[in-house]
Amino acid sequence: MKHHPLELKKADIEKYYKDEIVGDIKVSHILITPDVTDGMTDEEKAKAEKDAEEKINSIIKELKKTNSDKVKEKFEELAKENSQDEKTKEKGGDLGYINKDTLDSSVYKDFTDSAYALKDGGYTTKAVKTELGYHVILRVQTKEKASLDDVKDTIVTKLANKYLTENPVANVKAMQELRKSYKMDI
Repeated sequence: MKHHPLELKKADIEKYYKDEIVGDIKVSHILITPDVTDGMTDEEKAKAEKDAEEKINSIIKELKKTNSDKVKEKFEELAKENSQDEKTKEKGGDLGYINKDTLDSSVYKDFTDSAYALKDGGYTTKAVKTELGYHVILRVQTKEKASLDDVKDTIVTKLANKYLTENPVANVKAMQELRKSYKMDI
């Protein structure tokens, strides 16, 4: 039997599971948005950016002064007082559970990477910048990662898409094979 180029090996699936699949994490954040308006000069925009970053750094300083067993409460209090994320502010910055691909990766890659680098109860000690502004992130809790059986289909789809992206000719060949099998002459 001829080996199909897109046939995924069990080892590839298991490696992806081991390296890429992670448990959901519950995170909270405090967002400070630079007060930038369209009519500002570059200098004014830079100052607004700096002010926002300094504000988030002062919040981080407050957290550093807090006993580790009280960090979550302090974080919630600081979020209610300071966060500019109107959706989560009143909930103490609670974003709920996220995973690597829950948030738009082009915007939130640094955010997600920073959150996953933390341990439960840990928070970022440097401002995390996204296009929304500056964040301090608290990792609240981690769920077990899904079993391989539960995510196998997702992994196969991701690996297949990756293969097709990296090998555009494979798409054309697959279409040709399909046409042949259905005896379609185009």
